[in-house]
Amino acid sequence: MDMTAAVAALLREEYPECVVLTGEPGAGGSTPKPFIELRELSGSRQSMLGRRYRRQALLVLRYVPAEAPSPTPENAVSGMTDRLYSLMVSVALPGGGLLKGSGMSHERVDGTLLFKWGAAYDGIEVGQEPPLMRSLQEEVVTNG
Repeated sequence: MDMTAAVAALLREEYPECVVLTGEPGAGGSTPKPFIELRELSGSRQSMLGRRYRRQALLVLRYVPAEAPSPTPENAVSGMTDRLYSLMVSVALPGGGLLKGSGMSHERVDGTLLFKWGAAYDGIEVGQEPPLMRSLQEEVVTNG
């Protein structure tokens, strides 16, 4: 499950007037404003019992508002900030489950918004059971 893709899909749905970028910045050409740039700063995956795992990441969003006059860039940044705090608490994943947000913070830098938060979800590995689980099941069947 790609967390960045799930969050980008939500942002495109909630902010159809914005271009949402998830890849590396393009060389040369300028991006039309307003736009949202989404990056994963760091991530980890932790194995749990059986086929379960927990995926965690630190995400950062940069919002560059349109040029004035309507709405003013400052008002656009304020509106975006308030909305992001409620949107990123939990994001529905396409395959089911929730991406849970925590540790949210924001700052305004030169008329843009930087919004950072931690995101996590628990998943189940698709495929065969791990060798330890198979051997435990075989032992139970043999001794049972």
